[in-house]
Amino acid sequence: MVFTLLCSIFYTGLFAVIVMMCGLGAANLIGMRTVPTRALLAPALFIAAVSIIIALVVQLRLPVRNAAPFIWGGFAVLALYGLRGARGAIRAREVRTALVAVLLATLLVLGGFQWYGLFDYLGSPNQDGLTYVAFGEYLRQYPRGTEGGLAPLYQYGSHLSGARYVASAMLALFIPPWSRAIDTQMMVGPLLVVGVFAFASSIAYIAHIANGRGLRNPLALTVLLAVFGGFVPYLLLANNFDNLIVLSLAPALFGVAIDDRISGFARYLVPALLSAAAIYIYPELSVLVIAGFYIAGIEKMFTGDRRRQLVWWCGVIAISLVLVSPYLSDALTHFQNQLQITKSAIGGRPGNGFMPDLLIASRLPAALWGFQQTTMWGLTTATIGIVLGSLLATLSLVGLMTAIRTRLYSLCYCLAVTVVLLTVMIVHKQYDYGAYKILLFGWWYMALLLSAGSAYLWSCFPRTNPAVNVTAKVMVGVILTCSIYVWGHQQFQWLQGFAYKQAQPLREARDYVAGLGHVASVAVDDPILNGWMVYELRNAPIVYPRYNGYMAQAHVLPVLARSAVPKQSDSNYLVVGKEAMVAGEVIWSNGLFNVLRKAEEDSIVSLAEIQAPNGVEQFDGSTFFWLGREPATVELNSIGDGMVVLKIEIIGGTSIGDPT
Repeated sequence: MVFTLLCSIFYTGLFAVIVMMCGLGAANLIGMRTVPTRALLAPALFIAAVSIIIALVVQLRLPVRNAAPFIWGGFAVLALYGLRGARGAIRAREVRTALVAVLLATLLVLGGFQWYGLFDYLGSPNQDGLTYVAFGEYLRQYPRGTEGGLAPLYQYGSHLSGARYVASAMLALFIPPWSRAIDTQMMVGPLLVVGVFAFASSIAYIAHIANGRGLRNPLALTVLLAVFGGFVPYLLLANNFDNLIVLSLAPALFGVAIDDRISGFARYLVPALLSAAAIYIYPELSVLVIAGFYIAGIEKMFTGDRRRQLVWWCGVIAISLVLVSPYLSDALTHFQNQLQITKSAIGGRPGNGFMPDLLIASRLPAALWGFQQTTMWGLTTATIGIVLGSLLATLSLVGLMTAIRTRLYSLCYCLAVTVVLLTVMIVHKQYDYGAYKILLFGWWYMALLLSAGSAYLWSCFPRTNPAVNVTAKVMVGVILTCSIYVWGHQQFQWLQGFAYKQAQPLREARDYVAGLGHVASVAVDDPILNGWMVYELRNAPIVYPRYNGYMAQAHVLPVLARSAVPKQSDSNYLVVGKEAMVAGEVIWSNGLFNVLRKAEEDSIVSLAEIQAPNGVEQFDGSTFFWLGREPATVELNSIGDGMVVLKIEIIGGTSIGDPT
């Protein structure tokens, strides 16, 4: 594990450097060579440039693998161009310190990927992750919209052709064009590294700009709070990759709006690139990303040259519309669909129930800061979270007052918009997932205000009164330390609860089954393992008697029914979960799967499902179910015709008493 950890840290650093150099190359190309903070903005520029390019590739109905060599060539050119001025870009000590904090925060919040392997860790079991990977593999091999007669994995990916696709296409793009052993699942870790690193860099950028405007905040603390605390860990738990990569654009756009050091054509092109990328990545929520740019500019409408500000806005809008014109109709459709979803019945809205504490008044003070209800120190973190949440709110209020004193009114406007939208989602819509999204997109300026408030209380009391001075510092230190500890504790508990952490057992099963050279059936009941086996065996002749999880949804099954699969009767092997009850010869197994072979005259039979109205339970390592007046159903899977003898032991239950 130590070797895996060291390798993961090395590759994380390598990806960070590549992103930085490519972003610096883009910054130099558009005329930002003299901007001292361009190194902190560079990762967001990289995200924006790659998003627009890969979106256009998919829009043109080109498989990503066909375009990848040319895009990678562009990466190389940009990286070399960025290297020319790299030393000057990180010359300032504050910038170097910020980049170190950014890298450390990235490593910390992606700790699971560091410990279990950047290319091997499966991450959160939320099936959205598998869906991104499957769609990415589909876009890698086929033009978007290709459907019918494909292998089940690609057929599943085809049903997403009308969905957001930039993050999935990035998974395919990040695979080196010369590699045959790397697939889209192995690129999940690198994509998350790029997304988190870019977001952390953008946080450092806006924190640096705010410092220059008089809002004193420690850059390292601001980055740590924004990345490791609050709602970014929930984003990783949800496996919403699109949301992650668009997140870095919000603070970057806000910073660009108040950064007077960006001049010339770059002043128009940078915000236009960031805005267009936000629309391509996440069209239905791009308004929340882009709004900060215009909210920040409201100040200049009253304190500066109003005409110049309007010309700037119009220029940015015009360039943005040109960049997104190939995608504009699709973007409007996505936006309308999302608006319609928020009007639907409570049970039919996506993500409903993801953060239920946001709808419970007694837990709201904790939930607003990302504190979940668990047990720690003999107390529930709901209790701890309420206390910490109230204290963090106090620190943020102090930070808000500091922002007003330094005339950073735009942060106040952003906070006001967030409060209004959050109230609508919680009180009117009763939509916890929608409320979580509002908090997520607003978390970057909450972290900034929290850091500013902490810095103010840390240093506002005079040293002539040491007792008060030390007490204030101890209180601030205890509040922040306890908050970071609770956030970390929650993330560690999530990681411990993930049943499947590494992809290696899946690849072992894939290699063995593919090496058989014959048709096999896969009947894995666990929805996570079932989905990943569909992915791993995408190029093998496999029959799936049934699908589970997302693939078993009513609107997906007709699409999968049009897959090209062998006949069930041609199958001589069966892959099942390790704990499945099966009659047959086991010829191979590992920690997750058994592979069975069909004998000459016998069939392989596995227990697929027990539907018992009174429930299925475990006792002494054996499965049993209660029989009552309503019938129970035992469903079996078989890879061939034959006779099955089903033996059942029946024992009198407590309601019958002694059967003698």
